[in-house]
Amino acid sequence: MLVDDATRCGADIAVVFAASGSPLSALEGFEMIPTQDLELNVTESSWHGAPMTLIRGGEDRDLAAIVAMGQARALQFRFHLECDVEFVKYAITKKRLLAGLGPAGARQLLFVIAEEGITAAAYAVISRRRSSLDD
Repeated sequence: MLVDDATRCGADIAVVFAASGSPLSALEGFEMIPTQDLELNVTESSWHGAPMTLIRGGEDRDLAAIVAMGQARALQFRFHLECDVEFVKYAITKKRLLAGLGPAGARQLLFVIAEEGITAAAYAVISRRRSSLDD
């Protein structure tokens, strides 16, 4: 019904976000776009001094800056997601709850901010899970 309503209102495209294995991931007329796993390795610098920028845990007060960063990057693209503070908060909270309420050690979440002054200038949200778990 949502797709039909959107079509009547002039929408040209519909996107469904669903976990693999979810009933929504097999909807007729939609194509699954595979996600990519990324492995990060951090090499310690031979200069053992103070870091050049402050890195700290992300907080709710950083969400507006994260949204602004996303909007600035998206402007050059015709097709992009419009993410607001509530959407970003939901996405991070969902991953935090999966990590915090699941079996010990099964999932981890790291949400960090690099700041300039007191404003978030860059961020990373890294979700890690044991490979034997399904999302």
